[in-house]
Amino acid sequence: MSRRAKKDDFLRHYTVSDPRTHPKGYTEYKVTAQFISKKDPEDIKEVVVWKRYSDFRKLHGDLAYTHRNLFRRLEEFPAFPRAQVFGRFEASVIEERRKGAEDLLRFTVPIPALNNSPQLKEFFRGGEVTRPSEVSRDLQILPPPLIPTPPSDEARHCQPPPCLSLLPALVTLGAMSPLTGSCDPRSHICVNWVKCEKSRLLSSDLPASLESDLNFWSCLSVLCEWHLGHLSVSSHI
Repeated sequence: MSRRAKKDDFLRHYTVSDPRTHPKGYTEYKVTAQFISKKDPEDIKEVVVWKRYSDFRKLHGDLAYTHRNLFRRLEEFPAFPRAQVFGRFEASVIEERRKGAEDLLRFTVPIPALNNSPQLKEFFRGGEVTRPSEVSRDLQILPPPLIPTPPSDEARHCQPPPCLSLLPALVTLGAMSPLTGSCDPRSHICVNWVKCEKSRLLSSDLPASLESDLNFWSCLSVLCEWHLGHLSVSSHI
């Protein structure tokens, strides 16, 4: 009795879908059994198996025999499409068999002697068992993806170029003297660096005046002016 009560704690739902051709040439169907807890509708277990027409026909015969011995005269056991050699790969025949198999499985839902029968359990034995509710809950507890959000126009124009962080290093190396304007023999290194930074600057949202031919000193001057927060850079070009 307790076993019967435990079984009744779940609602059952069957679907037959996605017919496909097996590598051996016959048609198989995806059969999904859903068991939904009456106490917690989000507690769902799914069992998926792939079956062919002969599997459904055997199950139909087994369940029909069980149903006849129940003496349930008020309900008619569903018929099942007959076997045929020719035309079995036609779309209409495949759909007829799919619907017949689905009707058979759904017929068993309100009849405990059928939905708890050994034949039906054997039919789903070895199927893929999943719990969609657990997958959904796992996704809910995951942190949001680290997708960078583009800054607003105001914030973008207020931020200095990333290359400014390299200016102190250049001064420390003696590659340039911002007070005297003198360069040591390593100035060509700075020139190459500025050329690289120029390409980066021109690809960013800088004022249009920077799109001219920037030489070494004017570029550094513009970067310094940018660092100081002045946007009127045309006089330095």
